[in-house]
Amino acid sequence: MNEAVRQLWTATDRPGIESMKAKKQGRLLEWQGIISAKGGKPLGTLASISAKLATFFPGLSFEWSSTGAEQLAAIQGCGVELPDLVRRVVAAKQSNFSGAITNDQISVSFNLGTHDVVSCIWAMVAGEQKAVEECIARLKSQKGWVLAREPLTVQAVARGQQLKLTGGATFFHELPDSPP
Repeated sequence: MNEAVRQLWTATDRPGIESMKAKKQGRLLEWQGIISAKGGKPLGTLASISAKLATFFPGLSFEWSSTGAEQLAAIQGCGVELPDLVRRVVAAKQSNFSGAITNDQISVSFNLGTHDVVSCIWAMVAGEQKAVEECIARLKSQKGWVLAREPLTVQAVARGQQLKLTGGATFFHELPDSPP
């Protein structure tokens, strides 16, 4: 296996995709990360990037996700009470342009973000080892594309503080109440 590919994937011994559970055909892998352009340039537009990805993965289609406010309303409609910090994080989410497809060997999903100009793609590839490696190699072969693990941002927030989502993976830590 190519060393660059080895550094990008995470091995798992648990079945992670429902359609693959019964197959038990070897090792399943999962990679989550970001795809960006060399030099920090934009990758392209929503239309051009979604079309390019759809040529790699026939059947892949993109649509706008629901907003955090819509997701929160659905959760509350089911009678689920969320902790305040979780409710605030969900409510702050914007709609994003994303696509996913699953077959019996691989599952991929791509989030192209919220703006017409795509600065990076949040990607997840999971499935049988060979299929995941081929997928990562196909993505890496695109001229000017750089694949990397997504860094985790940690934000400390005060109770009731308005949240600003960065678009990346973020861990929110709520500070204890200040003494009077």
